[in-house]
Amino acid sequence: MRRVSLFLGAVVLLSLISFPLVSETFAAEQRVQVLNPRGFMPEVQLVPLAARPADLNNKTVYLITSKQEGSHIEVVLAKVAEELTKRYPGIKIINRYKPSGIHEQ
Repeated sequence: MRRVSLFLGAVVLLSLISFPLVSETFAAEQRVQVLNPRGFMPEVQLVPLAARPADLNNKTVYLITSKQEGSHIEVVLAKVAEELTKRYPGIKIINRYKPSGIHEQ
């Protein structure tokens, strides 16, 4: 055990002695240029949000999911539809399933 600790001590001591020599050699031989990883950001025109309706009565609301049946999301959407119907009695709710947000709009 003592030999191992002496060996490790010698390795650490040698690495501390030789580290400045290696780093100075590397700095003298090579120059590194660093670029911004975000690239160049284009100018963006800010557009205000669309006006929101004050009330959802007499409006149609789509509840869309891409989860397959059996994922229990239909239980959550049913509860959302129930609460919206309580709050806005004139609302029309349509449940839709989309296979994926990528395949169709």
